[in-house]
Order: sequence, then C-alpha cells, then structure tokens
Amino acid sequence: MTRGYDDKHIEELENKYGSTFISDEDLEKLQKNKEEMLKYKQELIKLENEDKKNDQQRYMSWFALFGMLLYPIFIMLSDYFNLQTACTLLSGIAPTYFVSASLIVIIFFGATSLAEKLLQFRKNSE
Repeated sequence: MTRGYDDKHIEELENKYGSTFISDEDLEKLQKNKEEMLKYKQELIKLENEDKKNDQQRYMSWFALFGMLLYPIFIMLSDYFNLQTACTLLSGIAPTYFVSASLIVIIFFGATSLAEKLLQFRKNSE
C-alpha cells in the first residue's frame, strides 16, 4: 500500500489520469538533466559576457584610432578659424594624447593576436 491506498485503487487512478508517480531512476535522470542544463546555461552566459567584453574593447580601440586620425584635423580647423588659443592647447597635449591612444590600440591588437595564436597552439597540441 502506498499513502493509504491499495494497489487496485492506484492502478485505477493511473488508468484514469495517467501515471503521476516518478520512479527513482526517472528522478535521477531528471536531476542529471537539470544539472547539465544549468552547466550549459552558465557556459552560455560566460560566452555571451566574453563576447560583450570583446565588443567593448574593439569599440574602444577603434574610437582611439579614429581620435588619433581626427586630432590633427581639429588642430588645423582651429588654426583655420583663427582660434589660436585652442590651436596652442591642442598642440600642447598632442604628444600625451597620441602616446596614450596608440598604447590602447597597440595593446588591443597585440592581445587579440596573442589570444588567437594561443588558441591555435592549444588546438594543435590536442
């Protein structure tokens, strides 16, 4: 007897409503599936976060690169419109700006290249 019902009564209920009882084997399979799905979702979230991080780093490096290209144009425009103070100030901070912006671009492209080479090395070593 299970839960105060005899086997005949349980059989009638199962025939009428379908089996609502889960065997221990089925419960273990469900638990294993649940754990696998949780690991899969965690891995998927990790990949999405890495992808977003890579996108942001790419945008930052392209922004720095375009800034380096446009910076001389801003100096020439300020000279063209007779904004001598702006031209002097922009020219004064140019070396610092170019060093910092170029470091951002160099580090991004270097890290990307190194990561690709490490990935290829790992694939070849397997």
